[in-house]
Amino acid sequence: MADPIRVYIAGANSDERTELAGRVASDRRWIVVGDPARADMVVVSPEEWTRVSRAAATRLASRPRPLEQPLEGLTPREHEVLTLLADGLHNRDIAARLGVSEHTVKFHLGAIFGKLGASTRTEAVQKGLKSGMIEI
Repeated sequence: MADPIRVYIAGANSDERTELAGRVASDRRWIVVGDPARADMVVVSPEEWTRVSRAAATRLASRPRPLEQPLEGLTPREHEVLTLLADGLHNRDIAARLGVSEHTVKFHLGAIFGKLGASTRTEAVQKGLKSGMIEI
């Protein structure tokens, strides 16, 4: 599933904001944020929300967004592991290069996947490249 679209609600009154927040919260493709600077879109009225087309929502959700800062930043060791992963090394080779066990490499990969929202090695590398965290 793509990252949820961040919506800032700027309704004219608290009843409208509450109604809009309920609509947004009922769909996991959207998330309400409290800072308009961090929002992908700003919604002002319930009628405006109704007009948001599924095509626009899909387009927003699928566009690449640079990570300003991952939810949790990678540690220096996780960054090393991700860089070696991008070089195509297997866990055994990463472990040998860093002087740690394969279990430790797997632990770091799990943390990297969680922080980048990746479910595969390839996806983690792609997200690392798109965000500028690593280069090939």
